Amino acid sequence: MSGSDNNLFRRLREAQMWTKTELARKAGVSVLTIDRVERGFPCRLSTQRKILTALGYSLAEVRRLLDEELARQEAEARALQSLVVREEEVLEGRRPFDGLSVMVVDDEQGVRDLLRGRLQHWGCSVQVASEGEEAVRIYSASRPDVVLMDMEMPGKGGLAAVEEILGLDPQARILLMTGAWDTAPARRALERKMVRLVLAKPFHMEQLEMALREVAPEVRKAEREPSKTGAVA
Repeated sequence: MSGSDNNLFRRLREAQMWTKTELARKAGVSVLTIDRVERGFPCRLSTQRKILTALGYSLAEVRRLLDEELARQEAEARALQSLVVREEEVLEGRRPFDGLSVMVVDDEQGVRDLLRGRLQHWGCSVQVASEGEEAVRIYSASRPDVVLMDMEMPGKGGLAAVEEILGLDPQARILLMTGAWDTAPARRALERKMVRLVLAKPFHMEQLEMALREVAPEVRKAEREPSKTGAVA
């Protein structure tokens, strides 16, 4: 478990207003064990379960809490790694997405201009569309590596355009942008794997950068495969 000030076990104990001694007695473990767990030292999963059960959580809730804590730690590790990579790129004068082609689809001119400017700064080649029909035409003609698609647009909406683009290219890498990311249509798009992920507006550029970092390796791999095939032939 994490040794940060937001340690899961300490937060839950303090919410109950228990001392370490009280929690140790209820969990059937030593005070030293409670102290080590709250300071982030490794311990057995069975010990973690004992402590959480003593705090009043069911087995299902224990599993959920442990899964959430693991996911939080992994997210922190990814964010730290991303920060390290960005610092290295700045020091070496590199642009993180040099050569990546991106299409931005949004009915708001300001959003298109903002995203185009940042993406170009990162080394991307950028095309823009203001509505779904135009987006489908551009994708059909140029097959960009990544599509940033707004969900709510007049005329042909984002999800309708996504379906048409997937009809042209089932492997299309589409990131959905929406101010209502938790609506049923957005959830269905994720569940059906129509889109890679959802960016909830307003989002920070760091979130967009991390999203692109997830799909960029796949783009690079796809670019290498034709030459690899040619070499074998």
